[in-house]
Amino acid sequence: MSSSEIPVDLGQDEQVPADEPRAATALRRLNEGIGRVEIGVLGLLILLLITSTITDMLVAMATWPDEVTRYTVFFVAMMGLALAAQRQGMFHMDLVTRLFPARVRSGLRIATAIMVVVLCGLVIEYALRYREGSHKFTESYEIISVANAYLAAVIGFALVALHFALHAAIEVVYLARGKVPPDPPHGGH
Repeated sequence: MSSSEIPVDLGQDEQVPADEPRAATALRRLNEGIGRVEIGVLGLLILLLITSTITDMLVAMATWPDEVTRYTVFFVAMMGLALAAQRQGMFHMDLVTRLFPARVRSGLRIATAIMVVVLCGLVIEYALRYREGSHKFTESYEIISVANAYLAAVIGFALVALHFALHAAIEVVYLARGKVPPDPPHGGH
């Protein structure tokens, strides 16, 4: 086995060839850095969720812990979705794609990523419209308005789109260099 064929462990159980193109390595590191930030934010959100839930149980007169708990659950879900996209842990129909050659699988991953980015863009657009429309209604809240709660969807789906775009860019860099990109961990799902 030559030194260019020795796989390099990048963490998260992901193996990539030692001769990975520099641009792909830079994109992969950017993706991993964003993932580390997401893990930190997720940890803080879970801590906030636990704190607000306990406060809600102990302080019967305040309504703000209920608001914080309700919306933090949504933010935690969106951050979990973004992390799943970052780690390529989203469910794909890979039973059929495993039958295709490696370059075709790569093309399918690129096409899927483009579709996901477009769909995330649509969700973001509608979330922003709903957020704008929610300002027209009067609501009673202490800390978090419904309008600000829509930011969870905007941020979450923007991160999902970013991760899919980065994964697609890595695939394109490999193909442009005439190399076959490695399959994602867990067989592409």
